[in-house]
This record gives sequence, C-alpha cells and structure tokens, in this order.
Amino acid sequence: GFSAFGITADMTGSKMLFAGIRFAAAGLIVLSVARSSGRSFTTNKLIDCRFILAFALMNTTLHYFFFYVGMSHSEGSRAAILNSLSTFLSLIGKPLNSELKALLIFARFSSNGKPS
Repeated sequence: GFSAFGITADMTGSKMLFAGIRFAAAGLIVLSVARSSGRSFTTNKLIDCRFILAFALMNTTLHYFFFYVGMSHSEGSRAAILNSLSTFLSLIGKPLNSELKALLIFARFSSNGKPS
C-alpha cells in the first residue's frame, strides 16, 4: 500500500497517517456492519464512554507508533520476522501470565494464611 501512495521508508509520519486512515476506515466498517445486523455498542454511563475512548486511542496510537517507527528502521526480512513473532509471543505469553498470577495469589495467601 505504501508504494501506491508514494510513501518511502524514511517517511515515518506518512506511514503513521496511512495507518491511522486504514484503522479509522476499519472501525467505520465494523460499526456499519454492527448497525446493519442490529447490534449496538452503547454504554450506560458517560464515564464508561470516556474510559473506553481514552484507552482505545492511547492503546492503538502507542502500539502503531512504536510498530511503524520500529518497522521503518528495520530491514524487510527482519521486520517480517518481528511482526510474526509478536503473535507467537502473545500466544505463548497468555498461559504463562495466568500461571504467574496464580502463583502470586498462592504465595500471598500461603505466607501467613491471610492476604498481606
């Protein structure tokens, strides 16, 4: 997609803008499909809307910023490996994270029988 719009490897800002446009378009497509199927994404409280919006914007913005800055300074083959490695590490990390939480909870309660 970058070559079609004349975006070169050193144009990090243009890559970020391109990613933002793609992400916004994807969000609009999801919302239109949800609306056409009769689903609703409404929340009951205004604070929930603010939290969801702030979390989504920060999470997505930071993720894509670091991703595209890192990828713009990497070779193509290394970038492809790192990109696929992130999914692999997510799959491996989830069970380890759950086990670590269980161990921490067990250690907290087994030290003196009460939570510290």
